[in-house]
Amino acid sequence: MSNQICDTIFQQFGGGRSMAMIGGQAYADGDTLQVNWKCRGSLNKSNRVRITYNHGTDTYTVVFGNVRASRYTERSTHPGIYCDQLVELFERETGLRLSL
Repeated sequence: MSNQICDTIFQQFGGGRSMAMIGGQAYADGDTLQVNWKCRGSLNKSNRVRITYNHGTDTYTVVFGNVRASRYTERSTHPGIYCDQLVELFERETGLRLSL
């Protein structure tokens, strides 16, 4: 079941095209999709996002973080995000575009 949920999150997030746009890699972990990419530019920008499906509310919890020198720092957490808000939230938080 969780692989199907992560596949759905991946498609709602933009799929393979969005990963190509940011040079990202996606990993499935239960009901969570984690995407890592190389950070370009500011050190204050995130280079990792975890998107977790919340079964009861049919929403997502999106956590942005940064990994530098093997240290993880959580930047922001956004609970209650609907599928149509994922791309806009990602672009606003990271400054990266997922589409042309």
